[in-house]
Amino acid sequence: MKGKTIISASNDIELQSKVLDKEIKNIMRKLAATAKEKEVVRKKLEITANKLAATAKEKEVVRKKLEIVEIAESEAKAKDEAMLSSISDGMIAVDNKGRVVAMSKATEKILG
Repeated sequence: MKGKTIISASNDIELQSKVLDKEIKNIMRKLAATAKEKEVVRKKLEITANKLAATAKEKEVVRKKLEIVEIAESEAKAKDEAMLSSISDGMIAVDNKGRVVAMSKATEKILG
């Protein structure tokens, strides 16, 4: 009877070992799949980060261009105002739609 018990216990251990081996292989496959998925996500994040960096650079270029345009516009306005204030005659400037965009001080005095 003792021999049968040892054989039975040995068979149980062998069966448990096979079950554990299968579970370990299954876990390893899952880990490998998770690692691949993680690498795909990492690559996508890297691409997104590069796009964001490029967008930030483009935004900075546009900001600098806008700043230059604003300075030029301010200088042109100051020049126009200086020119209009130095004119002693009445003068009105209109845009291509006929809207008044500027007038001399003399015009303001004439028109009230």
